[in-house]
Amino acid sequence: MNNEDAYVLIVGDEVAGIGVLTTERQENYNAIEEGSWKRDDDYAAIHRAAISSKFRGMHLSSYLFSGLITIGVQKGYKDFRIDTHPENERMKGLSEKFGFEKRGIIYVDEKIEPIRYAYELNL
Repeated sequence: MNNEDAYVLIVGDEVAGIGVLTTERQENYNAIEEGSWKRDDDYAAIHRAAISSKFRGMHLSSYLFSGLITIGVQKGYKDFRIDTHPENERMKGLSEKFGFEKRGIIYVDEKIEPIRYAYELNL
């Protein structure tokens, strides 16, 4: 929130979802294994996308993703990156639905599950 990169999805007068769109280069993305980034231009990264359980089943994650990508394009970005746990089927499916391609594996500073699948979208 302090970086002004968190966005909310509002339904009626309630917060239904949240997502972060950061334009700061992600240190974890510097080393990618079992693949490579297609382009190394400036990119925006989507993180912490979540929909409230109260609104599940309404397909709002598509609206959230669409909004985050639109904001990124308005800021001048054509390349987007996402990373997710290998077990996160919803995020992997949503990423692929929006045209993100799996580019490899990155590691984050987390002891229990440091492996993340890395995805990239180039417009």
